[in-house]
Amino acid sequence: MENVACYFNEILFASELTYRVMCFRLIFAVLAGAIVGSERERHTKPAGLRTHMIICVGATLLMLLSIYLPSKSGGDPGRIAAQVVTGIGFLGAGAIFRLGFNVKGLTSAASIWTTAAIGLTIGAGMYAASIFAVTILLLTLNVVTIIESKVFTGRIVKALTIIMDSHSGVVGKTIKVLEKNDVGTSDLSIVEDIEKGITELRTIVRVIKEAGTKKLFKELRSIEGLKKISLD
Repeated sequence: MENVACYFNEILFASELTYRVMCFRLIFAVLAGAIVGSERERHTKPAGLRTHMIICVGATLLMLLSIYLPSKSGGDPGRIAAQVVTGIGFLGAGAIFRLGFNVKGLTSAASIWTTAAIGLTIGAGMYAASIFAVTILLLTLNVVTIIESKVFTGRIVKALTIIMDSHSGVVGKTIKVLEKNDVGTSDLSIVEDIEKGITELRTIVRVIKEAGTKKLFKELRSIEGLKKISLD
């Protein structure tokens, strides 16, 4: 047991990069990436288990290279690590996409960037910092998400289009329903076709997910003279 403890102490607190130290740090990176990736995979996110494992291992490997090369041929040890921080931003951007007026994938992009940073700390031999960072990341992705859903009511941004008869009072009633539901209308535009006798109302609304949309549609349908309601 003492021999095993000494063996791990040599690896954990090594001042030089031996092959054993490098292999240990890469294995540690695999585990750290797997822990974060499994959480993302569990929530069926586009960047899941394999992505986070590869990112963490790749960042660790580049950090090891950043330490190894200057010790052999000189140079700035921080240059490669700095390029990782820049380059991972492009990978994170690939996880972000726009769905209508809503932006998705920001959390996945942030977890990718943080996982790369964790890989860099592992490559530098900062095991305690990397473990603490993984713990904070998991708490943020799980516990904070639950608190966020309870405290902050999630709203989605949609483009609302309503086509109605050009009867007096219909437009006013529609706007009153929108104000009553606190949908936060903005960029309101009203176009009236006098020949056809219809009015088109367009606005950007912020509604509470699903429940708020159903309630809004129900109240709008109760207004006489409405021909079409669409929410995109």
